[in-house]
Amino acid sequence: MRTIGDMEFQVLGPFTVENQGRVVPLGGPSERHLLAVLLCLANEPVPVERLIDELWADEPPASAKNVIQQYVSHIRRALGHPKRLTTDPGGYVLHVEDDEVDWHRFQRLVVHAHDVRDPGHASELLTEALNVWHGPPFAGAGHGPTVDAERIRLEEARLAAIEDRIDCDMELGRHRELIPELESLEAQHRDRERLLGQLMLALYRSDRQPEALHHYEQYRRRLGEETGLEPSAS
Repeated sequence: MRTIGDMEFQVLGPFTVENQGRVVPLGGPSERHLLAVLLCLANEPVPVERLIDELWADEPPASAKNVIQQYVSHIRRALGHPKRLTTDPGGYVLHVEDDEVDWHRFQRLVVHAHDVRDPGHASELLTEALNVWHGPPFAGAGHGPTVDAERIRLEEARLAAIEDRIDCDMELGRHRELIPELESLEAQHRDRERLLGQLMLALYRSDRQPEALHHYEQYRRRLGEETGLEPSAS
């Protein structure tokens, strides 16, 4: 049962926070970035020195610690509960429950889909999970080591869920209707062999074998030029 408010942290798209359905004003870019770092490291103390590195890298101002304190004070007031963002001997702690973050809702639906044997039901669950997304992760949250690494992790999870959903739809015989989506995805993510394999299979099962071979040869040539390697046997 929640004890520190009814909040929703949205990171699968524009970075926003809502309190009982009302958007919380997060302040300027630096304050938004600071809150995003704390959210990435939720429920554990984050040292002030790390926050300084995240916001200013190798060129912090002389007043960096005071500025961090001011940002934290502003964020604490905006979040509306003193226990939401606390001070610990090891740094600042943002207290967040799993069901308050859209990422965890996405993750639960994906896990549920993996536990379902029926491909139709699994596809529906994965589609529902992907509908939680509203754009690039942590959009508008600034850039730094922690947030950028989290963006990469979240985007990888999204692509894996798309590939899982496509596998389910393949089992349902939807090869022809998947081809336009797969061609678009493969063009955007040319290093993902799984997407290439799905596209080739969809083309092959749609009696378009020459196109499947063409995509494979393009990938093999590109991989050889960029890395000197051959596609994996899998």
